[in-house]
This record gives sequence, C-alpha cells and structure tokens, in this order.
Amino acid sequence: MPSYAITGATSGIGFAIVKNLSADPANTVIALVRDETKAREKISEEFPGRKNIHVVHGDIGNTKSLKVAAGKVAAITGGGLDVLIANANYNAADWKTIGKSAIENPNFDKNMQESFRINVVGNTHLIADFIPLIKQGNLKKVLVFSSGMGDISLVVESNMESQSPYSISKAALNLAVAKFQVQYKEEGILIMAISPGVVDTQPNIEGKSLWHICFAYYIQSSFFIKCTVTSTTTTTITPKILIPHHMSRVYWE
Repeated sequence: MPSYAITGATSGIGFAIVKNLSADPANTVIALVRDETKAREKISEEFPGRKNIHVVHGDIGNTKSLKVAAGKVAAITGGGLDVLIANANYNAADWKTIGKSAIENPNFDKNMQESFRINVVGNTHLIADFIPLIKQGNLKKVLVFSSGMGDISLVVESNMESQSPYSISKAALNLAVAKFQVQYKEEGILIMAISPGVVDTQPNIEGKSLWHICFAYYIQSSFFIKCTVTSTTTTTITPKILIPHHMSRVYWE
C-alpha cells in the first residue's frame, strides 16, 4: 500500500494531487497543512467517505512543526513513507525589474528573506526531517515542485525581468535538491525537482491578480509570454510571445 505525503495540500496542485491519489483506496495519502480544521472540513466536503486521507499539521514556514509532522506521519504509516511531495511555496508577486525593486519597493528585503526562508530553508528542513521515513519506504522518492522561473537559461532567453525574489529562491532550491540527491543517491533514494509548468488552477480569472491573467494568456497561447502591465489599477495587459513553451522540465534526476 503506497504512502504519500503532500505539502500545500489544501489548494491548487497540492489539492489535485490529494484528489487523484486518494481515488485509489490502496494509497495512504497524508495532507500536510497549516490549518488542520479547515483542511479536514474541505476534504470531508469534497471527498466524503475517503478514509485513506489523513490530515497532519506541517508548515514549511515553521520548521519546528515539520519534525513533529514527520513523527505523526510515521505513526500513520507504521514508520516509512514511499513518496514525499514538496508542493508548498511562497510567492511574493514583484513585477518590477530587480534593480528597480531593490530601490523602489519598500518590501523588497522582506520579500527576498521570506522567499528564502520558506522556499529554500523550509523545504530543506522538510526533506531532512522526512528522509528517515523515506529510507524505510519502498518507493523512496522525494518530488520537489520548483519553477521554470528558477532556470537561468529560461530567464535569459525569455527576458523574464520580474518575480525576482521567487525566481532566485527557486534557483537556490534547485541546488539544494541536487545536494540532497548527491547525499542519498547511493542509498537508492531519488530526490528531484521539477517544474510542473503552468497548471490551470484558476479557471475564472475575473477579479484575479495580474499574475493569474498572465498565466491565462500563457495557457491559451501555448507559448511563454511576457505581460506588460499598463496599469496597476486595471487588468489591462499586453502579451508578447517571446519563445516556444518549455517551462515544464526536470531539474535533477
């Protein structure tokens, strides 16, 4: 009976993973969440009768909670874990170029620090705390969701000027994952970072942020596009196709 633990499991990609994995009653699915009460309510409402979903508090923004979460997961599974899926992340939307943002954005330092604290430090602790369980599992896999925005060649080729805190932290996360893979590959453990590409988790863009609207254009065009914001108070943007779509990629395998 394969076991899976997923962070960021109450929305977006994480919630979809819980939905699909738990559809097979042979799977044990552990949703690692920040708010257990809300998560239990949502899961019981969306998936009534699925007894193979377990909700455990685990917040990558609170590294102390991760060690406790690992202990609770071990109690559920009997000691091991087959697959850890590190999906949760922090994204401080920053649409200015890095030079302008560093000078003009009063939250630049905070955004950089939070991006590293959660995306890099938090996920590093997550993997480290759960590796003992992975060692006892059968599949022995750790899947980390990174981003094409953390890929240096993609940033240069597509002139991706914005989202600096997020992009830089994801690039650092890619290297952290590579370090883990080097450490544990001889033990038969696969630790890899991937970019899932753009996933349509916001089908209705009305009232959404410019970020979601850019992604909607991106999905429809099947090309990577640059969104030029023409107003900070409206949703008017100008898409410009830059390069063929190649956001989805494996960073370490």
